[in-house]
Amino acid sequence: MTERLPYALAPPDLLEQLAQRVHRLMARMLVVAVGESGFEEDLQHAVREVDRLVERLGRHARGTELGLGDAPSGEARPYYVSGALVGPHHPMAPPLEIETRDGVTRGSASLDVVWEGPPGCVHGGYVAYLYDCIMGHHNVVTGLPGMTGRLEVRYRRPTPLYRTLHFEARTVRRSGRKIVTEAWIKDGERRLSEASGLFILPKDFLVNLGRD
Repeated sequence: MTERLPYALAPPDLLEQLAQRVHRLMARMLVVAVGESGFEEDLQHAVREVDRLVERLGRHARGTELGLGDAPSGEARPYYVSGALVGPHHPMAPPLEIETRDGVTRGSASLDVVWEGPPGCVHGGYVAYLYDCIMGHHNVVTGLPGMTGRLEVRYRRPTPLYRTLHFEARTVRRSGRKIVTEAWIKDGERRLSEASGLFILPKDFLVNLGRD
């Protein structure tokens, strides 16, 4: 994965475990059958239990927002992000296997019902989100940590849930602060979609390299 940002904290293992269980809860609540025996009682119980958990964890919450590039201090909320990928402390973190070699980023993912849009398929907005994560990660690990300026996705086929999806991303062009990265996602040999992103390097990045 990416090198952790110098001001980012490592999330506690227990927070990652909690994120996994929250994700499982989300997946279960999206497929429960309304009207079955005991459904309303179990649902009321779940609501009460979640309320209690929110109240208990709320004792440790920090609500102060961070500005871009700010380091946490005092009452600021903890900052666990380590790069372009959402970390495992987040219930909506994409379950990615990802690796970059010889300037090309490849990997796989399998998305469950939490990511659903049309029945049995990943929501198109989540597909775009996945591309932004993949290409952003690629840029970071190849030394070009640009911010997303434009993201274009071409949807060729629906993206199925519960399938091992494979993806690839690579840099195709750079001009000054502008980087163009392209990627695709496949199900087996079928290309489901492809994306092109324009990413802008922060001005400080070139200054630190001794360039204007």
